Amino acid sequence: MASAAPVLVGSSLGYAVSGSFNPLLFVLALLGIMSLHAGANLANDYYDHISRNDWLNRNPTPFSGGSRYIQDGVLSARAILLMSLTCLAVGAIGRWFCRSVR
Repeated sequence: MASAAPVLVGSSLGYAVSGSFNPLLFVLALLGIMSLHAGANLANDYYDHISRNDWLNRNPTPFSGGSRYIQDGVLSARAILLMSLTCLAVGAIGRWFCRSVR
């Protein structure tokens, strides 16, 4: 995911400046940012479904139209919402752990 790039760059820069690397902190930061990103994407799909925006998009593209999981019947809107909240909670907990590890 694109959200991993800032963690990789920041960790590399931190190692270059300080000469130390904490693998646990790196993994927690990576897990946290990827969970927050996934949660935001899932929330976007859910709210686009609720507002009917994805239903009205007749020509979805990779940049417009969402994942279409709800519209195609792959997952229910409730499942998407629960997955979003779970990912956001995991990301928040990961951030909390990162602050306590330092």
